[in-house]
Amino acid sequence: MLIEYFGHSYFKISGKEFSICLDPFSSVGLKEVKTTANYLFTSHSHFDHNNVSIVKYEKLVDKSDNRF
Repeated sequence: MLIEYFGHSYFKISGKEFSICLDPFSSVGLKEVKTTANYLFTSHSHFDHNNVSIVKYEKLVDKSDNRF
């Protein structure tokens, strides 16, 4: 397993065949890191935790998803 920290609130956790990203940010003074993931989780809709445009994902799970 690999855990990457991209700054502020943004993490990526990867295994051999699976990856998730958590809370990608925008406009916080750090470089935005583009990546891919099977799942993208956002904890809330603020710009500094919800920049889904920088992650190419298969499934988005956010605060409006009833299963979250």
